[in-house]
Amino acid sequence: MINRLMKHFRKVFKNSTREEVLEAVKKDGLALKHFSKHVSEWWQGDKEIVLEAVKQNGHALKYASWYLKGDKEVVMEAVKQDYRAVNLANERLKKDMLIFLIQAMEMFTFYETKNDK
Repeated sequence: MINRLMKHFRKVFKNSTREEVLEAVKKDGLALKHFSKHVSEWWQGDKEIVLEAVKQNGHALKYASWYLKGDKEVVMEAVKQDYRAVNLANERLKKDMLIFLIQAMEMFTFYETKNDK
């Protein structure tokens, strides 16, 4: 049963057009995982598709290409959706993002403390 189902999905994913993949990730960002796993890694490197996927689900960044995991725009969209997605960015960008988040938290704490007085 499961093998037949997987064959069906492979066939559907394999015959999908770019527009169909785009629509699928808009509805469920994690669909990127299935398209990448069962068809090719091509979709993982398509910035528009990955952007739509991470806007819907920040954890879709996990299935993006290494290059896009280092793209600030893509990572920022993922982090907007779920702050924990910063952990899925490539190491260089992750360090930059964590520094930015720490500075933002410090600023927020400063203004919150200042306004409480």
